[in-house]
Amino acid sequence: MSRQIVFALSLFFLTALFPKLPALSYTGTIIDGATKRPMEDAIVTLQNVVVRSDHDGKFQISGDGDAFGLRAYGYARQSIAVGDLKDRTAPLVLTPMCRRRSIFRSTASAAPSYARQHSASSTKPTGRAGN
Repeated sequence: MSRQIVFALSLFFLTALFPKLPALSYTGTIIDGATKRPMEDAIVTLQNVVVRSDHDGKFQISGDGDAFGLRAYGYARQSIAVGDLKDRTAPLVLTPMCRRRSIFRSTASAAPSYARQHSASSTKPTGRAGN
């Protein structure tokens, strides 16, 4: 019993002597990979903390975590290790997602052949039966 009390007290004093370190703060800039322009409203996450980039593509986020998540509508998501951003001065680049080709053909290319088929097969209009 006395060992349990000593252990509990020592654990209490150790936690009191070594308080939790404050969360680190990180800053960066996000740019569009295609246009090389700053991206406004890109989403940056670190654990449960979420921020958006400003109109200059800049963001500041504080928290603990192993990796940053970057995303924006129409762009491929990225995950960047915290260690890669500590001394990084280059902007973070989000790459636009490829647009998929449509599975439907344009009606403009199909229209001439449709018109040819129907104009060749059509004859002069006939009167109604019984006229």
